[in-house]
Amino acid sequence: MRYRVLLIVLASVPSLSYGCADLDPDTNAHWMSGNWGIRLVLPGGNSKSVHDFDVGKLINQIKSLKTISWVMINLNAGSIGGRFTAPLPEEKYFVDERMAPKRDLFNEVITELKKNKLKVLVYVTAQGPLSENVTHWAPPKGNAVRPREMVLEIRSKWMELATKQNKSGKELWAELLASYSKKYALGIDGWWFDYGQWGDAESLTASVKLGNPDAVVGWNQNHGNSDNWIYKVNKKGVMRKWVLARSHQWEDYTGGHPSPPEVHPPWWKGNYEMVEQVKHSCSIDGALAHVFMPMQENWRAGEAGFSIHTLYAWTAEITQSGGAITWAVALKTPEFKHAEFEARQFKQLREIDMKLQNIN
Repeated sequence: MRYRVLLIVLASVPSLSYGCADLDPDTNAHWMSGNWGIRLVLPGGNSKSVHDFDVGKLINQIKSLKTISWVMINLNAGSIGGRFTAPLPEEKYFVDERMAPKRDLFNEVITELKKNKLKVLVYVTAQGPLSENVTHWAPPKGNAVRPREMVLEIRSKWMELATKQNKSGKELWAELLASYSKKYALGIDGWWFDYGQWGDAESLTASVKLGNPDAVVGWNQNHGNSDNWIYKVNKKGVMRKWVLARSHQWEDYTGGHPSPPEVHPPWWKGNYEMVEQVKHSCSIDGALAHVFMPMQENWRAGEAGFSIHTLYAWTAEITQSGGAITWAVALKTPEFKHAEFEARQFKQLREIDMKLQNIN
């Protein structure tokens, strides 16, 4: 997944809690069981978008959703591991002026979510400023060249800093993440790691739990993990599906990434297999069964192709089975200018919310 952000919030009306009895004894994800949330993306880096972002406008929309339990926001600027939505917690990690904003937009959003009794999940990339995902992408063209150059420049400076301290770039990233965790402490209720194949799960989990030992962890390691693929042959050839799987022993809830949107739209019927998994069991090898799905064609933009019937059905079936689902919702285009959700998706969220209120 190339763009993500994650922050999860527990709603003031925890009306859906059906519960899951089959989780590992040491998991902290019980509060997610039978509930749902949304994901939004905040701007990052030292940018005008961060300076101008209207938090209050977005929070007013979120407050109108009475049955959500969490909101997912991003610490990294999308999937770019070397840029952040919050100031660096310590000056010693500062290697490039483009890394972080002066405004603590991240904390402003957390504060408002907590005022509204929501829990916060944070999207973060497992590779951090090393940005291995960018080095593995095909060379970009046109407008994508300059952002890629910026990411690689930050990566190079980060590796230089690590070398000076006789550390690896990954060790330095685990330190920075620990510093962020301690700074925001109980303001963060959980983490969702993207690009898990490029991060050390044990050390990064330890880092994010320093600020809140009860924080839950989800991990996206479907990229490169053949165990998470299902191959089926039909008249059109081989269909590749991603299914729910527990990535490692430190994972409290499943990452829930669907089959890649570049291959199949989120509403592709093959993604329903994850819903069926949750209906079969709310526990995946001891971790809470959680689905993370874009409401639109891509994680941050594109056609909103879900029908309200399907959106509600998937949400209700998952929550009533004791699982959890997070809907990734695009902001109105141009992204970050308006600080509000796309109109169609927000209308659909309101409809899901009203239907769920009516069954409780």
